[in-house]
Amino acid sequence: MVYTGKPSRGCGMCKSRRIKCDEKRPICGNCKKSARVCPGYPDDFDLVFRDENKAMAKRARKSSGTTPSNSSTGGSSSQTSPHLAPLQAFDPSFDFDTFVWNLENAVPPTITLAPECEAVPFFFKNFIALPQQAESTRGYLEYLVPLYNRARPSSVLHLATTAVAMATCGQYPGRQQLLREAVSTYGKALKKLHEDLKDPKMSKSDETVLAILIFSLYEITSCVQRSKPIESFPGAGGWLGHGDISEENAANRLTLICIDLPNLRARANTLTTMPYDPAYESEAKQILDFAQTVDGNLEEWYRTLPPEWKHRIIGVVSEMIAPEDIALADKWPGEQHVYHDVPLASIMNDYRVCRIFCRRVIMACVTWLNSSGSFVDRNEVWGKSVFVIQTMVDEISACVPFHMSYELQPLAKEMGQEQNGKPTSNST
Repeated sequence: MVYTGKPSRGCGMCKSRRIKCDEKRPICGNCKKSARVCPGYPDDFDLVFRDENKAMAKRARKSSGTTPSNSSTGGSSSQTSPHLAPLQAFDPSFDFDTFVWNLENAVPPTITLAPECEAVPFFFKNFIALPQQAESTRGYLEYLVPLYNRARPSSVLHLATTAVAMATCGQYPGRQQLLREAVSTYGKALKKLHEDLKDPKMSKSDETVLAILIFSLYEITSCVQRSKPIESFPGAGGWLGHGDISEENAANRLTLICIDLPNLRARANTLTTMPYDPAYESEAKQILDFAQTVDGNLEEWYRTLPPEWKHRIIGVVSEMIAPEDIALADKWPGEQHVYHDVPLASIMNDYRVCRIFCRRVIMACVTWLNSSGSFVDRNEVWGKSVFVIQTMVDEISACVPFHMSYELQPLAKEMGQEQNGKPTSNST
């Protein structure tokens, strides 16, 4: 029979006897009739990918005119043939599966990047990405990008930024190993800063000043506890500026309005935790007046904002939820708010938190002054404060879905920010 090139699926016994196999399962009929042991059928994979090593070795020996028997004799060992060279490089014990395994494992693994190569791009893209509106820029981080690009890789600014980046990324699940790297880099940055402060030129450079501010950001992120408070930085008063507040953008105006609010709250807490004393009544009224002034400035700030800063209502949750079940509710009852981007929403929530702080100070002072029964406007001021606080709480709660849902943040998707806050190797 002419061989057509199609591999036979018959059992090994029928192939050795050179007869047609009926391919019955589990053993073929020919082996059963002749009472022979059926070796079974070859695997389909072996039929497609046949091991030709034995056939190649046989052809090579045949072409060289030698056989395994005479090649091992002493008479033929002294004679060489030009056809024996291929046999010296051929390994008759070659195994195809082993070859494939070695081929796969010979491929080098994925390149392991240094921790800062992932953390720094992730930090810049997800935390330093500048807002789209100039009015919403605030603080000092908008200066980081140009100064960072101009600074040397070994500079204190690079080291401080790397420490903050790794400390920030290390807060995410599965990235805790970055926290140890952050501590080490922070120590290197402090050493470099100590050297730069000895240089008259470097000690006054913008790069060094910004690096010091970045250190404070690292300490906040990593909850570094100082043994003693830091004294005022020389010249820091001039940084705040003493010009007209209207010259600042909206975000910075909010910061300047609330800049004394922490001290005001501390004074109010100290005073109102004491029993009523007529000797401190003038101070309580002074704190009350100042808190009402700050609250009025905050209300005016909100009134003068451009329309694109305000929230949009995308839905209303009309389901009534009992107060005791509100913590387990899927959504806050009432309006659902979205904003142009997350930085704007953050600024607006800062405004609301500051108003809550102001109103809490006002309520504490009114309660303390009312202990003598001389404060006649107590109910009116108290009622307005409760209304303002509840409104601020409702508006903060209404934007929680916006912060939690990546699909509600088109600008974040457009800028390529990470959905789950996980740094990737291709972050840019």
